[in-house]
Amino acid sequence: MMNIRIVPHALRGCVKAPPSKSQAVRLIICAALADLPTRINIGGVLPDDIKAALDAAAALGCGIVEGDGYVLISPPEEYPNKADIFCRESGAVARFILPAAAALCDEVSIDGDAGLRARPMGELISEMERHGCSADGDSLPFRIKGRLRPGEYMSGGNISSQYASGLLLALSVLPGESVLTVDDSLENSGYIAMTVEALRLFGADIKIRGENFYIKGGRLKSPCSVDVEGDWSGAAYLLSCGRGVELTGLYPESCQRDKEIVPLLSKIRTLQGGELNIDCGEIPDLAPALAAAAASCRGIVRFFNIERLRFKESDRIKAICETLTALGADISLYEEGLAIRGADKLHSAVVSSFGDHRMVMAAAVAAAAAAENGKFDGELIIRGAEAVKKSYPGFFSDYESLGGEIYGL
Repeated sequence: MMNIRIVPHALRGCVKAPPSKSQAVRLIICAALADLPTRINIGGVLPDDIKAALDAAAALGCGIVEGDGYVLISPPEEYPNKADIFCRESGAVARFILPAAAALCDEVSIDGDAGLRARPMGELISEMERHGCSADGDSLPFRIKGRLRPGEYMSGGNISSQYASGLLLALSVLPGESVLTVDDSLENSGYIAMTVEALRLFGADIKIRGENFYIKGGRLKSPCSVDVEGDWSGAAYLLSCGRGVELTGLYPESCQRDKEIVPLLSKIRTLQGGELNIDCGEIPDLAPALAAAAASCRGIVRFFNIERLRFKESDRIKAICETLTALGADISLYEEGLAIRGADKLHSAVVSSFGDHRMVMAAAVAAAAAAENGKFDGELIIRGAEAVKKSYPGFFSDYESLGGEIYGL
């Protein structure tokens, strides 16, 4: 376990944004389903979720070559009849690769680390069982037998848009025509848009009319080379540390909904005793960063549509409350969400990572943001800080380059 001590300071400077793991994972799986090799220009240190996607592609028989800032994925001439896929701790990889592999293989075994085994998969498995598959369980580890068939599919609810994305990936390679109806109660439609964008880069024929996605399946066509954008989700945590932090490599026109971090931080920072309501339905990954920034603001910030945060790498509602309370924040949990009243001072604390990459970063954000506002006394210790490798392995290096003071324990 990696434990670190932070002596909080106001951060200043400019760093390059990490690669978008959300986009990279989608591109890697599309490349695994394509007709020819694809070079994916990622740049930076590969986070664990991207490594999990590469492992999944290799399990489908793909050749993987890692170069300086890129990976080259060569799909097999024939996919294996049986695939044994280990997804580490990546919910996205598990939910994407399961239906995609079931479209190509007769039998698929899926497993992951302990944290992933606790995350829900039942809704996706039920829909697959309606279309030619049978499963021996509804949470990892389990085995799926039988190939998916084209047809009419449904995806909805408020657990995860990743189910819909996984089905889109699978239906795009199934021969024939299919329709996926996405219930309008489904949140995170921005992530579905990212999946459609990635598939269209690989020549997928997808038409959208209201809640219905019409897909004409067939093997995807490699674009030969594709670039990965900077990651708004990861960048949001450094941006939340203070007004003096800038990041390059981010695209304002990106499909990534987490670009909303910029206007939302501006609203939090300009509060003067008022209240701000933030709907987290489309931006759940921003909730820990925004909550950390709100802990030392000059007002009250309320977060709602947060229930799905309980089904992440940790129960993030519980983790946010415990972390910020330990630091001295004034935080309340009520039926509709969370309310944070900016504290006069935050103070020294020892906090857990909860095994969750975003909670590691959120704790560091809370300390830095409070220090910038002259509202932090003492130091912060984070236990299990290695969890950050899941999405942003260079986070603490970048934090230090911006003036952060960090010591290993």
